[in-house]
Amino acid sequence: DVINKMFAISKEVVEETASLGELHARIYKSWSEFLEQSMRYQKYSDYGYMRDRSEAYGI
Repeated sequence: DVINKMFAISKEVVEETASLGELHARIYKSWSEFLEQSMRYQKYSDYGYMRDRSEAYGI
């Protein structure tokens, strides 16, 4: 619950910052697109490896 709340607040702050000006909005748009793209591949990178290893060891 704490981690989910932390991410929710973080998301709100970043979105609010985007409304401060054109440059902020452009940076937010670029960052958001990168975040979305990288999250799609995360399951194949280190996270996927650690998840699969935990499952294999029953952890």
